[in-house]
Amino acid sequence: MALRRELLIRRLDGGLVEVLDPLSERRQVLSEEALAADPTLAEGPLAERLRAIAWATRSRPPEPVFPLAEADWSLARELPEGVRPAWREAETWRRLAEERIADGRPLLVLRDFTTWRPPTGPEERVESDLVRAWRTRLEAPLMDHPALRHLAGAALGTPLLGDIDALRWRMEPGDGLSAHRVGTCYAATFTLGLNPRWRAADGGAIAFGDPATGEVRTRWLPQAGDLLIFAGGAWCWHWVEAPRRERHTFTGWWRFAEP
Repeated sequence: MALRRELLIRRLDGGLVEVLDPLSERRQVLSEEALAADPTLAEGPLAERLRAIAWATRSRPPEPVFPLAEADWSLARELPEGVRPAWREAETWRRLAEERIADGRPLLVLRDFTTWRPPTGPEERVESDLVRAWRTRLEAPLMDHPALRHLAGAALGTPLLGDIDALRWRMEPGDGLSAHRVGTCYAATFTLGLNPRWRAADGGAIAFGDPATGEVRTRWLPQAGDLLIFAGGAWCWHWVEAPRRERHTFTGWWRFAEP
């Protein structure tokens, strides 16, 4: 398989390969087998599509900061099984959008949103300057539901129309994710907490703040059923603090729609 020409590749000890992808602004460490099996890293039609998306999104004007004019909050009634009753009410979503506007940041916190849990699967260990954790590539049917795309995009002020990339993460004590921003090819990020009875003393928070000083403006804890959604921009530097017990989350990204 011919790899995409813009990838930066460095071979490491133990048969591992470090890959820096400037299109998605992501760095990962893979085995040779995983590198050869990942279609997003290969030359071909998908590579050309990724380049077109990256080019278009880097020149895209800032997204609106208010709810979409065509927001239909009544779509809350159409959310799939597993979504809590409170989030099936139109007023809950309208208030969420108003609170986001008052806060001034494209960030949503949906407390006790769902009982849905992603399946488990074969894990791959990732060790890099950016992340230390176990991950599993999965589909994201809940996040791909049309009603959720519309409601979350309207509340966030950013249309969520593109493809989804999603991973289930497992972090052990001492693991973590270094400071970074949302990649420029992504409209927004979501993280679903999968940890019953998680407490602040357990660590593992997603912290938003200034990576230069370490100042934290706000934290989100990965409590089971809680959903965090946020858009990119200069404000959104964030990292995952080291957990003190095993931490599970389901994280993904809505890409910008193809131009």
